[in-house]
Amino acid sequence: MTNENIKKEREEINKRLQELNVIEKEINIPLQKLAIELHSIHCRWNHTDGCGWFYEICDGSHTWTSASHLGYYKDAEKLAKTFEENNINLEGATNVLRIMNGKK
Repeated sequence: MTNENIKKEREEINKRLQELNVIEKEINIPLQKLAIELHSIHCRWNHTDGCGWFYEICDGSHTWTSASHLGYYKDAEKLAKTFEENNINLEGATNVLRIMNGKK
């Protein structure tokens, strides 16, 4: 295998990895939206030093493995499972929460 072939193959692999990363992020978006709404509705901590939610957002991207985000994400997963078991659309349920929170 020539250096040129290796370079092409590496570029194809990197392109595929980027596509997979985008797909993975898109799969989690409904859960992330639900987690954001749950935080917005339920968090009553001081966001200066009591809740790290906004400190866990870097360049507009949420850090879902950090403490504050992870708790709400896990709650969103539990709710999503309940929604699925009861044939409730996750996006629709999230919109209901937004309405109840005065955002729509």
